[in-house]
Amino acid sequence: MGGGSTTPILRALLCLGESDSFPGVLPKPSIRADPGPIVPKGSPVTLWCQGSPQAEVYRLYKVGDSGLWEDDAPQASNTARFHFESLSSRHAGRYQCAYHSRNSWSGRSDPLALVVTGKREDPGPSHLGTVSLSSGSRLCGR
Repeated sequence: MGGGSTTPILRALLCLGESDSFPGVLPKPSIRADPGPIVPKGSPVTLWCQGSPQAEVYRLYKVGDSGLWEDDAPQASNTARFHFESLSSRHAGRYQCAYHSRNSWSGRSDPLALVVTGKREDPGPSHLGTVSLSSGSRLCGR
């Protein structure tokens, strides 16, 4: 090893620190809640998943639950909207999102903890709240 040269392995490790993404690997999206992750029971919340402008479909997952929500990506946008109109205690939990682009799925976002507060009693199994998604969205089972 002569003056100033680096080994291929060291060069590769240095490059790893420069970027969070690799060619052919989709960067993981981010997720956020509006107006925030702590929401009173019965109130609305919107979960936003920010991915890539090339995303075709976004998915929202509730960690530890078998259901998922899917949303066709809006044109010329890198963000999908998942709106819950009236939260109940069943909506509380950790959520992650992912997106599909160019025949592959991104990794899942870091989890977002959604906390539902309030002293009101849950009306029971017949009331699960309403989820509205943007045009082209669907609720999927696994």
